[in-house]
Amino acid sequence: MSALTSDFYVYVSLITGGEMGFVLKRIAQMAAVIIAATFLAFAAMNSLGDPLFNVVGFHASVDCEAVLAGDIQDVSGQGGTDVGDCEVVEAAREKYHLNDPLPVRYVRWAGDVVQGDLGVSFKNSMPVSTIIGNRIPKS
Repeated sequence: MSALTSDFYVYVSLITGGEMGFVLKRIAQMAAVIIAATFLAFAAMNSLGDPLFNVVGFHASVDCEAVLAGDIQDVSGQGGTDVGDCEVVEAAREKYHLNDPLPVRYVRWAGDVVQGDLGVSFKNSMPVSTIIGNRIPKS
């Protein structure tokens, strides 16, 4: 057996057993818990209501197919819902990828978070990372 092969076996035994194995298992468990917790939170936020409601308000709940077909004239009680409202809703759905399946949106969101992009606050119209960064020194 060559020295390289024996070194490899020593390295593998260190990783799979002993303290290093324990550390690697704990890191894997931590990663699994983080993924599960973030997915559950993401799914809950997306299933408790239309996420688009925060962006476009009441018009997110409009049945655009019925409006375009002429079946609905005034769903808002505010003088009518027109095709322009549906265009705003569809544009927002495309912009925020809300037409994609939930797992696809989660992977896109998680990828952005890993890269430090936490998105834009709908309330302040500022990057969330900037808002957090401004408030960390005060806490």
